[in-house]
Amino acid sequence: MPSPGALQLDGLEEAAPEIHAVSELGVRWLAETHRDVGAGCVAYGARFEEGSEHFLAYVFEWLKNEHRVHGELISFCALAMSFLQGNDPERVVRLVRRTGVAAAPSHLGISRELFRRMLLELPGYAAREELWPSVIETLEFTDELADRTFTHIENATRL
Repeated sequence: MPSPGALQLDGLEEAAPEIHAVSELGVRWLAETHRDVGAGCVAYGARFEEGSEHFLAYVFEWLKNEHRVHGELISFCALAMSFLQGNDPERVVRLVRRTGVAAAPSHLGISRELFRRMLLELPGYAAREELWPSVIETLEFTDELADRTFTHIENATRL
């Protein structure tokens, strides 16, 4: 049986063209999914939808003391973390492209240098904030790894 997260990704893949078109069906899918995730958080007393991609977004917000459109920043961070994890990064690229989410580093104001710092700060931030265990504890973040990941995101978000 597929996990709830896998089912959500399957649904997102199906709804992607409607989301991109900002159609009633696409907006309805997003709203219903948001409602279901929120209800799940209340039922389980945890924010189970947050993973390493959210944690990386939190580091951006902490470093910059700024916020971005949530879906855009999370999409950027999902591109990064799926690549770093080797967790089907091409599927994430397809989803971001098909939904039309503006996740390019230049759009979000994330330079290569800032991204390097985000990754280098990520393990310490996650530990200080007592975030859920994730892949963050298993990776060694280096400038070289950050550069390869940033290049992947730039290529993924080129039109």
